[in-house]
Amino acid sequence: MSDQIAAPARGAPNARLRPRRKRRRDWKGLLYVAPALALVLVFFLLPLCMTAWMSLHNWPLLGLPRWIGFGNYKALWNDRNFWNALDFTMRYTIAATIGLLALGLSLALLVEKDRPFSGIYRTAFFMPVVIGFASASLLWSWLSNVDTGLFS
Repeated sequence: MSDQIAAPARGAPNARLRPRRKRRRDWKGLLYVAPALALVLVFFLLPLCMTAWMSLHNWPLLGLPRWIGFGNYKALWNDRNFWNALDFTMRYTIAATIGLLALGLSLALLVEKDRPFSGIYRTAFFMPVVIGFASASLLWSWLSNVDTGLFS
């Protein structure tokens, strides 16, 4: 075995150009996802950080905010109304989830197999979807009509 590096074959890209091409390709990929990243930053991360920052301040309706640290959280911990609301929310969420899951599963089982009146059930369940798609496609066909459409 020799210690020499074999020369690149003819037509093969130069080894020095590969990192530059890779960097360019990486930047190109970032440009493709930049709009989605900007939307996530503006509409999710920025409000989340602002909410966390505001929760550490006493923020009056009129006037300047005042830093109080975890004072809001201490007050919340000792607030009976908060715990009652949290208890109600948890109970409601559990009951609604179980009820909706049971209802959805039973309706799905009702339309799954051929049973008496299963055609009526299927029609009743899928009619809103079909009407929505049909009306949207009809509207777009009218709008894009070559002779009379709005987009012609």
